[in-house]
Amino acid sequence: MRAALGNKRLLERAGAKAVIQTSDLSSGGRLNPEQSDRFIDYVMDQTVIFKDGIRVRRMNADRADIDKLQVGTRVLRAATEAIDNASVVGVTTAKRQLSVTEIILPADVSFSFIEDNIERDNFEQHLMAMFGKQIADDLEDLAINGDGTTASFLSIETGWLKLIKSSITSPGVNETSAARVDTDAGTDFRNVLFPAMLAALPAKFKANPSALRFYVSVASAEAYRYQIGQRQTGAGDAALTEGGAPPFSGIPVRGVPYMPDTDHLLTLPDNLVFGIRRDVSLGIFKNERRRVWEYTWTMRVDYQIVEPAAAVIAYNY
Repeated sequence: MRAALGNKRLLERAGAKAVIQTSDLSSGGRLNPEQSDRFIDYVMDQTVIFKDGIRVRRMNADRADIDKLQVGTRVLRAATEAIDNASVVGVTTAKRQLSVTEIILPADVSFSFIEDNIERDNFEQHLMAMFGKQIADDLEDLAINGDGTTASFLSIETGWLKLIKSSITSPGVNETSAARVDTDAGTDFRNVLFPAMLAALPAKFKANPSALRFYVSVASAEAYRYQIGQRQTGAGDAALTEGGAPPFSGIPVRGVPYMPDTDHLLTLPDNLVFGIRRDVSLGIFKNERRRVWEYTWTMRVDYQIVEPAAAVIAYNY
């Protein structure tokens, strides 16, 4: 009974609302478009960075182009009557591509575990919520830390941090690539790191500070909050008594569980792209010989950056 109660508490953390139930499944375990969208919405709502306004591309094929349209600066001209005002506005286009990789979550649940569980009919609802939450956590981890090379979980895809670092051509303000700031292993966010990162961002992305985000680790967000709390002001008192890190120069600061302590990112949430094919699949098989129910989730995902110049990353290099 004690083990069952402990498990019940764990399940409750995943949320009481089922993301998918076995009775919803079509033949072969493939979710229909409405069910897939509901599952994707659930995943997006389970993590810090995914529900912060990133760009989600729901794909119907394994590849999709992300089009970027740019118009040159100072494009207005004085109009002269009765004279053809020739078009001199430069419009450029660029493409970035999403190319998804199939991922799988195989999980076994024993007959005895299900039979002994005190939740009975509600157990499947919580089990599906647990699977959904773990999938969301892994997708966020991969989005941030994926390196595309090491022979591990992180090799599945290249995540945003590596994509941004790979686009850097030189430190400092750059209109065509991401910028980088050397932390020199420092942790003074209020006086050094955040000001340097903001200074390295091109001016055209600073028009609306509240649309930007500082994405840092949970520990870094706490360190910044304590730094603000040392000030003998109302803002300092609020930093110590209220939850969450206060904004810096009008820019929200987000503590993200899977961000490494050594990396700090400034960008627009909409600059981060998560691509996922709509044909999410959930197979459920009753294995009598092994005395388990086999749950198998499969989906195809990828990550991309829209505009590298709209990102500044700080790390020790």
